[in-house]
Amino acid sequence: MKVFGRKNVRGKGGVRFKARYNKARKEAMQRNIVTEFILHEKMIITSGVLRKFKKNVDRIITYAKNNKYRLVHAFLRSEKGEDGTKAINKLFHTIVPRFKERNGGYVKHFRYINRKGDGAKQIVVKFAN
Repeated sequence: MKVFGRKNVRGKGGVRFKARYNKARKEAMQRNIVTEFILHEKMIITSGVLRKFKKNVDRIITYAKNNKYRLVHAFLRSEKGEDGTKAINKLFHTIVPRFKERNGGYVKHFRYINRKGDGAKQIVVKFAN
């Protein structure tokens, strides 16, 4: 039987059984954003993500400075394979030596243009010097 109207994530008709945007998805998104930021060192994100993002990046760099490899790896555990390994290596070998003398405040952010389409506030984030 063919279904008419809107379909949800699983292909069924109607929006009654739409998949949830739950805590696990939010945490996975944060891990992915932090990993990409470590790899590229500059990124554009929305303002809603910024507060938790800065907290996570500061926490990860502090753990890495204190040689807590297990905690860093636990946070970036969703990034299995090549990207996760590259991010961890880059964090320990290039980023942490830069911030050896600095206590917190590793990330700075600047306002960027609003996103076309939905008008979300965008922010450019990069490592502090």
